[in-house]
Amino acid sequence: SYIHFEDNRNAKPITNPRFDPLWKIRFVLERLSKNIRKAYNAGKEVTIDESMIRYRGRAISFVQYLPKKPIKHGIKVFCLCCAVTAVMLAFEVYCGKDNNKTDNTTVDICKRLIHEAGLVRNITGGVIRGRTIYSDNYYTSVKLAKHLYENYRWTLVGTVVPTEKTSRSNE
Repeated sequence: SYIHFEDNRNAKPITNPRFDPLWKIRFVLERLSKNIRKAYNAGKEVTIDESMIRYRGRAISFVQYLPKKPIKHGIKVFCLCCAVTAVMLAFEVYCGKDNNKTDNTTVDICKRLIHEAGLVRNITGGVIRGRTIYSDNYYTSVKLAKHLYENYRWTLVGTVVPTEKTSRSNE
């Protein structure tokens, strides 16, 4: 009556520094991500945003509450999609600040998703240049625009809120 992808005896304790909250389904997530890249080639325009998967249970600890989203309670997923066809090219499940051992600045999220989607290198190994990435005001920053242009020669199109926020000045 249940489907299992991992043996419970292989579980690492939560106190282990290498603990992964998604260890039971990590195999499926990696296969899904790999097969998405095989099935679709991205165009010149991509977009990055966060999505929510509806979840109201108590079994996981990284449920997010985002009041401005249509789905307010759920699992937050960072997504990189084709801007024309809306095909998801790469995704990353956000497991909370304590669980993610990686840096969660907008630049690092974009960098990880771009590399996971395979948008940096073409078949011959050369760097793909000239893409445009669209983002909302959460991701849009001068630091991200500089990083994308200096490393990949990509352009960033995004919304900017004309306020003096300290969180934006660091990014």
